[in-house]
Amino acid sequence: MMKLIMFGPPGAGKGTQAEQICEHLGIQADILGRRYGIKKISTGDALREVIRSGSELGEQVKDLMDQGKFVPDEIVTEIIRDRVSSPDCANGFILDGFPRNLAQAEALVDMGIKVNKALLIDVPDEVLVDRVQGRVMCDKCGASYHLKNNPPAVEGVCDKCGGHLEARSDDRPQTVPGR
Repeated sequence: MMKLIMFGPPGAGKGTQAEQICEHLGIQADILGRRYGIKKISTGDALREVIRSGSELGEQVKDLMDQGKFVPDEIVTEIIRDRVSSPDCANGFILDGFPRNLAQAEALVDMGIKVNKALLIDVPDEVLVDRVQGRVMCDKCGASYHLKNNPPAVEGVCDKCGGHLEARSDDRPQTVPGR
């Protein structure tokens, strides 16, 4: 079972690389014909899903993210705990955005998760700012695009589901240095 962690600042390409690794490994079959694959678990995607739920917790998370602040470790850790115990993660996963500090790393150990590899993506600050300023996401399916490097076929429209594309609230230039 493969368990990887992707480290790096916002805009470094953790999510893109994690998706490519999952796609490269694909859904495979063992000798008995059972199908398996690994899943990308993005803390950011999970938090945006909580926001889309419209719950009180979602409003709290939205306010923090809009300000470029981190969501408390307890909330993030519980989301990750639930996600890695899901049946679709039984054959492995790539963590994107978790752990981000020592408390979260200790929580990962407390969950009994043994990681195979950790990958660090290091990108200069000026490149990061350029990347996040051009990043847009689908408000329905969460697909990510970049206006210059990976634009959608039709401006403002998701190629995958036809949803509306918008900049992430935490990708404003004034919030990036703090993140």
